[in-house]
Amino acid sequence: MGWSDWYECSFDSKGEIDLNPVHSHAPNQPGIYAIAMKDEKYNDYIVQYIGMSTTDIWKRLKAHFTGKGNKYIQTRLEQKRDKHRTMEKVNALYFMYLETSKEQARGMESLFVRGTVPIGNVQQKLSQSSLPRDLRDTEVEVELDDD
Repeated sequence: MGWSDWYECSFDSKGEIDLNPVHSHAPNQPGIYAIAMKDEKYNDYIVQYIGMSTTDIWKRLKAHFTGKGNKYIQTRLEQKRDKHRTMEKVNALYFMYLETSKEQARGMESLFVRGTVPIGNVQQKLSQSSLPRDLRDTEVEVELDDD
């Protein structure tokens, strides 16, 4: 099984997010997930955060979308409710997921964080412990090409 489709969680006029897509589409299984905003001009998704759960993707997404997960996503939700200018054109957040085994979830999360570098995963104010183990400063090896 591959990545799911993108699912839209739209904001209402008060800035509250609709959790119905999480309830109806997110699985109660282990795996990884991505949370994104959509660039309407280019019709493209901009991944803001990649996470994983070794037990329940549904529970993790619900935590994020209720402001009890990643601090970056929490800040975006608060800004939308406060009608902050940085979120005025954002009408929804989106998620997709990939079901994996409990044992594969952590490694796959690291792989996708490394490939996309979402801001919510690498924001400076977040502690090093919030990054996947193999992406912490003490664990990362950098190779430079001689181009």
